[in-house]
Amino acid sequence: MCKAMLENGEFDPLLCPLLSDLSPEEISERMSDPRIARCRAAVEDQSLGHAERNRICAEELRKTKRKRFVFI
Repeated sequence: MCKAMLENGEFDPLLCPLLSDLSPEEISERMSDPRIARCRAAVEDQSLGHAERNRICAEELRKTKRKRFVFI
């Protein structure tokens, strides 16, 4: 999912694993979340190398998974 966005250089909420399984309303609300904003900026920032953009998105995904695990 992230790979497809990174290859296209365009953030797509429907491909973002951070937004998977959410309703359109929830996706809209979460677009202002700092993790989503950081990942979106990394995907769309062509000045960053592919590896750096991938690292940023993977880091945000790991943070989100850890946060979800804490609340389970």
